[in-house]
Order: sequence, then C-alpha cells, then structure tokens
Amino acid sequence: MKRILISLLFIASITIFAQSDYPQLTDKILLGGDLGFTFTSSDYKNVGVGLMIRGVGEYYLYENESHKIGLRAFGGYGVSTGSDKRFDPDGFSTQLYTLAAGGIYSLQVSKSVAPYAFLGLRYLRFNPKDKDGNTLPNNAANEYDRNVVNLALEFGIRFNINNDLYGYGSLIPFSLSNDYIDDRASGSAKDFVVTLNFGLMYAFDAPWVSDQKKISDDLPSGMENEKDIVEENKIEETILEKEVADVKLETKELKSNEEIILKENADVGPEKSNIVEELSYKLDLGRVFFDYGKTELDRMEYVELDRLYNLIAEDNTTRWRITGYTDNLEPVQVHQSVAIQRAYFVLRYFMSKGIERERFEVDVKGEENPLASNDDPKGREKNRRVEVTKIK
Repeated sequence: MKRILISLLFIASITIFAQSDYPQLTDKILLGGDLGFTFTSSDYKNVGVGLMIRGVGEYYLYENESHKIGLRAFGGYGVSTGSDKRFDPDGFSTQLYTLAAGGIYSLQVSKSVAPYAFLGLRYLRFNPKDKDGNTLPNNAANEYDRNVVNLALEFGIRFNINNDLYGYGSLIPFSLSNDYIDDRASGSAKDFVVTLNFGLMYAFDAPWVSDQKKISDDLPSGMENEKDIVEENKIEETILEKEVADVKLETKELKSNEEIILKENADVGPEKSNIVEELSYKLDLGRVFFDYGKTELDRMEYVELDRLYNLIAEDNTTRWRITGYTDNLEPVQVHQSVAIQRAYFVLRYFMSKGIERERFEVDVKGEENPLASNDDPKGREKNRRVEVTKIK
C-alpha cells in the first residue's frame, strides 16, 4: 500500500507542472491503454504482484468549466499472484480477463489536472493455475464458476499533456464473491485485488460531429432544417413575449432621446455631434452571450436578440456585421469553430424571421478583443458572445 500511495503522489506532482489549455472533451472520443500492477490479498500469506494491460475508451456527454460526465469502457488481461510455503502448491498465478462499461465523472481542478471516478459493471473471467502453468485442483474439478459479473470501481487522475494527448494514473479495487481467485475458499476474508494503472489516451473528433466544425463562407448544413428552427423560436417567443414588449418600449424611449439630441445639436459643431454618433452606435450595437462551449443561446438572451431583430427589420436598406467570439479557455483548435457557429446561429435566427441573407456579413474573432479579463469566470462569461453592428 505504501508503494501505491507514493506512486499516486508522484503522478499528482507531475500534473502540477503540465501546461495546456482547458480541455474540451464533448464530441470527442478518447482511446488509449495502460499498463498496471496487480496486488492480491488472498488465503496465501504473501501478497503477489502481477501485471495487467488494458484498452480504454471514453465519450463525454456533458461538460462545463469544472464538471464532465460521460461513458467509459475498458477490456484487459492480467495475472494475479501469491505465495505461501504452508500450501501445496506454494504459489498461484491466476489469469484475469476483464470487460467493463459504465459512467465516469471528472472534476477539472485546473487547466491540466482532473481527478475522476468510474462506476459500472464488470465481467471477469479468471483461471487459477500454479507457477508452472498447471491448472489448480478445484479449478480442474469445476468446483466454482470462473465467470463473475460485479460492480466495477476506478479512481484516478488525468492530466493534459497537450491539446489532444492525456496521461492518467488510476486505482481499481475488486473482490470475488466466491473467494476462489487462489483456488481456495478458506479464511475469514474474501480474496481482494488492487490494480494500479498508468496510461495514455488520445482524443479524436467523433465522426458524427466532425462536419459541424468545418468553417465556410456559406451557411453551414442545418439551414435545411429552417422549419425546426422557426418552430423552436416560436416557443421561445411565447415564453418571452412580455420581456420583448418591455424591450421594445425601452428602444422607443432611446430613439426618442436620440431625436431630442439631434434637434438640440442641429447647429452644433463636430465635437457635440460626436455625442449623437455615439448614441446612434449604442442603438445599433447588440451583444448576446453564450454558455461555455455552447453554440446556442440561453433563453433569456433571446430578449436582446429580438430587440436587434426589430431594429434591423425597420430599415431594409441597412447592412450588418455578425461577429463571433470565445473566451480563452475553449480549446485553441476549436476557437474559430465555436465562434463561427455562434455567429451563424444568430444569422439563422434573423433569417428564420424573414430578413435576407444579403444584409449580413459574418466575421469571427475567437478570443480577440475581450470585453473583460479572462482570469475569472465572470470576465469569461462576457467574452463568450456574438456582436451585431451596423456597417451601412
């Protein structure tokens, strides 16, 4: 056990110095493998050390800046050993074949370090033999079932080596209900095995979402589902009808103020006319904000989106620029993709309301020109946005 604790502390110390951007794993498949050491406590007095190799796969269904929830599966082969001079034979070497699948929860404690826990079901086939490879007596006599299905637990730490490569260390405890991993069913305690694993995983874009990450000057695929977008927006409009009405009233008041300023400054020089231009700019500038990693808007953001629609629809001779932004934590390799998808989401919304495509220009800035500091969550919330500005 002391060796296990020292090894885990060593892994943790390495992860502190690992440098990378905040990892985003949604819509990625992680594949890899590891080498492990088995430590077996059984009816044999001396704890044996064996080897275990595994193949591992993961797919994450949900994530935000701190939490990730997904699916994990692994399969492996290993050996469990032990020895005791009191018995004949004086040692055993049990072959282990394992398959497991279940859920994984990961907590991102820094940009590079994420402890995780796995819970699932495991199928285990074991085959007890002696040190020379001979089948042990009770195994040969079929005294017990060598196929076991039980709960699978795994606790580990993952660290990000670079954008797509991850290292990890984990601890897997398990026991056998029939107590025959050493071919003996004696003693007061069940046979117990702990596996300590060290491995690498690589993240690939899932094939069913890779097309969504291509950037083009035209509308991405999905515009053919414009009817679905319209239906979804009708639901949102019903929920937000009162809020939109309030915003329309506020917009009229602002325009009224603008007219007053224009009259008061009809004969004023350039210095004061800048005030009018500034007010006009504010009226023609809108921002909508997105959750981390998301390319669709939260419900409340539709209030501002509808205000902008009303403004754009008033004069069909105007042209507008839609610019997508991200914070600095959404991974570098998909910054541009997330930003452009956000911009096109806003564009599709305006088009679904009947505004012509030709009136818009789409731009992408990624993490450029932040509104606030990216050093804290509140600042990053302001930087995950789309800006709509009048260009003509």
